[in-house]
Amino acid sequence: MAGGGGSCVPWDWSGAATAGWRGVGGSGGEGDRKGGERQKKKSKDEATCPCQDAPAAYCRAVPEGMSLHDDLALLRRWSKEMDDRHFRASLHACAICFSQKPGLECVRPACNHAFCTACMSAFAEALVGEGNLQALKCPDTKCRAPLSYDLLRSLLPHELFTRWEQLTLQRSLDAMPDVVFCPRCSQPCVEDPSDHHALCPGCFFSFCGMCREGFHRGKTCVTPELALKLMKLRQQERTLAEEELRKQKDLEQQVLSLKLVEEESVPCPVCSTSISKSEGCNKMICPTCGTYFCYRCHERISGYDHFTNGTCVLFEAAEIDQWEMQMAAMGAANNQHHRPPPPLGADGRPLPARRCPNCRQFNHKEARNNDMHCWSCRTRFCGMCNQVMRNVYHFRPNGCRQHTDD
Repeated sequence: MAGGGGSCVPWDWSGAATAGWRGVGGSGGEGDRKGGERQKKKSKDEATCPCQDAPAAYCRAVPEGMSLHDDLALLRRWSKEMDDRHFRASLHACAICFSQKPGLECVRPACNHAFCTACMSAFAEALVGEGNLQALKCPDTKCRAPLSYDLLRSLLPHELFTRWEQLTLQRSLDAMPDVVFCPRCSQPCVEDPSDHHALCPGCFFSFCGMCREGFHRGKTCVTPELALKLMKLRQQERTLAEEELRKQKDLEQQVLSLKLVEEESVPCPVCSTSISKSEGCNKMICPTCGTYFCYRCHERISGYDHFTNGTCVLFEAAEIDQWEMQMAAMGAANNQHHRPPPPLGADGRPLPARRCPNCRQFNHKEARNNDMHCWSCRTRFCGMCNQVMRNVYHFRPNGCRQHTDD
């Protein structure tokens, strides 16, 4: 068997680990050793396989080198390099600005959708600046694949990329119920849920995760409200030092924050992140894990069927009333803004106005004409009798006149 300059000899199992391209003999034993001796005597340029003299011998080429896993990895890298080379040499339509750009000015997420670098950079910078990390996905509406770490690093400037890393870490820590922050150096620490003990990995301060004081094993921990009362009593008894005053303010903020969280927020049904609603409907989305849930019953939902088939409503009555008041105020402001100025008489004073019988807005006659059209609701009415006009036959010789001086 000839191939690539390699030789074929009967397979030697004892030297399999160090073999190059070798022939595998099927008979083994003395015939294999004789075949090897005959191979040495033949000329190097002879193409006949030396193993064919053995009665039951057959030849097989066995390569020495990398494993199959390494070969596949090498092929994948080569295929990726060729694909990237073809991408850089071609023109692509950006799915954001819809312009044709060369591949050198485009980027591809893992989903292989092409976008120009300028659009993707502006897209990523805007979301990171707003802190909306949940929306950092492929801009294609049918894809929504997440953007990789390397791609974000190439798109964002150093300051925004550092902000993205900090926000990602902070949100990961906030989603962990057993993580507290050291009161001395603000390092994140893991709290033991059985006794609330936490040990800071930075300053090695052992403290209680409930009251943020030194760990008190065997003692009942005070509630934040009681700790606040004790701090106020100490302030009345003596003048507080700067460090103690700082601790008091921090504790007051913690108590107020806890009360606000308990009164105005609900936990996410998946990651337990506390979420409060400022306005809008009762369909909520968790900013940490992206779960949709009902703000009233805290049940996980997927669409709006929950608000039509159950007892929960999409909008509260107070929300609807507030929205209607806002719309009415906006409408009044727009009407006031578009209201025409009153015409002036010969003496420079505004002429008398008529109220619209429909919306009660003031309107002024134009050139003695009693056929009036309200500037606000466009209702047609008579300037003499102040009645809504259905047709042009309202003005008659024995009725209202179309032109008068008043």
